[in-house]
Amino acid sequence: MTRAHLPGILAMAAIVVASNILVQFLFGNWLTWGAFTYPLAFLVT
Repeated sequence: MTRAHLPGILAMAAIVVASNILVQFLFGNWLTWGAFTYPLAFLVT
């Protein structure tokens, strides 16, 4: 691992933690806020 990898690692960790917290809050009847943040993890990778 080099210093160049660190921003990506931190971004991925932040998105996963945020998604796990936001999945507790409903958006509408069957969707949660975590559904909007998890696709960002795909973009980071």
